[in-house]
Amino acid sequence: MLPDQTTTVLAVIGADALGRVIADQCHRPLRVAAVAGCSPYERLTPARAATVLTSPSGSFKGCPTPARKVVVITKVPSQENDPTTALLVDELVDALTPNNEVVSIEFEHVE
Repeated sequence: MLPDQTTTVLAVIGADALGRVIADQCHRPLRVAAVAGCSPYERLTPARAATVLTSPSGSFKGCPTPARKVVVITKVPSQENDPTTALLVDELVDALTPNNEVVSIEFEHVE
């Protein structure tokens, strides 16, 4: 439960989770699958991820109504045209209201 005074809530996903089996990749896979409307043994599609990230039963569960909601996508491939991440962003833009945001953070491989 979040305090009523909360002004900003972040929902975070690693872009590398997209296309992978929910049970193998996600924290609390049974809850993720339930919100996404699928089996935990199915793959996390951009549409399913967007549903979980924007649902009041998913990442924003218990979020105070006036709080700003921000979806942060980490580990975004450094290639400019990553189609899977682009699909997720499109789904999020359709699902979020105008006062909410999507932020992506490029992945930099360090050896």
